[in-house]
Formats: sequence, structure tokens, C-alpha cells
Amino acid sequence: GAGVAIYDPAAPDRVLRVPVPGWRHIAGGPHRCLPDLALGADGAAVISSESAPALWRVDPKTMAVTRHEPRPDPGSDKGFGFTVLRYVPARHAYLGVSGPRGTIWLIDGKLRTAHMLLRRVPVERDCGARAAALVRQFGLLQ
Repeated sequence: GAGVAIYDPAAPDRVLRVPVPGWRHIAGGPHRCLPDLALGADGAAVISSESAPALWRVDPKTMAVTRHEPRPDPGSDKGFGFTVLRYVPARHAYLGVSGPRGTIWLIDGKLRTAHMLLRRVPVERDCGARAAALVRQFGLLQ
């Protein structure tokens, strides 16, 4: 099944595989985007899906996985996933980029709400380049 591999840099030979229930990745297609993983301030791993409007959080102490569906702004139609996900310490929040749609979202640190920050599609053809261009253009990660 789907999951993540977690290891301690002090003991890299010891790898823990953590199942992520309900997570999915849809492979294939010329414009298919990949999901992402970000580490929060508390060390939790937050995993995105490129195809579902959900995030999965892996607790850094217990390795328990919880699913979160951030509530989007009213009328903003968030029926897709995030292809870039970064923690923004200055905002105590996550930045999510939807590569296929070319939008940037600010997701609160508790993963409850998603506020659309930018709706602009750069000219880049593939999802990775488009997402990177959006992040550079918006300048939140510097």
C-alpha cells in the first residue's frame, strides 16, 4: 500500500515504513504532476496528493497518520490536490501550489483552511516548472 519511509539521520540504517491510508497518486499523462511532502515546525510530515484536495499529517512522535481536508475560500472550487507543499515559518502555515491549475494557496498550520493567494498560470509547460515559477513569482519561500 501507499506510505512513506521515515528515518533518523543519526541511525540511517533504521527505516520505518508508515502506511498512509487513502493516499493516492495517479501516474501517467504528459502533464501529470507529482505530490509533495513538507516538514512542519514540530517535525510532522505533511503529505499532499496531486489528485485529491486532502493532506495527510504524520505525527513525529507517534507516527500516527491523520487525514485533513482544508476548507477553501467560499467560491474558489478546490477540487484538486497540491503539487508543491512548503512550510512557511513566518506565517506558521503551509504554502500549497496546484501545478495543473496554476494557483497558490496558504493553508493554516492546523490544516483546516486554504486561502487562495494567487490565481495566475505561468507559461511553463510541465507541472514542476510551472509550480517552481509560481513559487518564485510569489516570493514566499525566500
